[in-house]
Amino acid sequence: MSVAAQKLPAKSYVYKHSGGKPRELDVFFPPNHNPSQARVPGVVLFHGGAWVSGNRTRLRPICQYLASRGLVAVTVDYQMLSQKDAAALPQPETCKRVCITDAKSAIRWTREHAAELGIDPQKIITGGARPAGI
Repeated sequence: MSVAAQKLPAKSYVYKHSGGKPRELDVFFPPNHNPSQARVPGVVLFHGGAWVSGNRTRLRPICQYLASRGLVAVTVDYQMLSQKDAAALPQPETCKRVCITDAKSAIRWTREHAAELGIDPQKIITGGARPAGI
């Protein structure tokens, strides 16, 4: 069985509270990664869903793959608003800004916890994916 097929486990963390709820992220570590002895690149991934749907579990397979290749990989949940809630936001607030504020917080949290996660804080990249079918 390949490393990627082993379904590397994740550790979940609350990175902030927003919209009255805890916001979580999952961290996937490379096999045999010892954060106290190694600093590796990290990647923070955000799911697609047009700012109104989806969750971090969609990107777990990608994070498992990246971790199997030596990166610490993070997948993030962020606050999303219904169309009704988005329409009720005071101007100039937007649904995207609400989501992006959480995304920035997740990146900041990852950088602040880089030492405990075994990430090189100068080598953190971000990205996202739109799962098939959306």
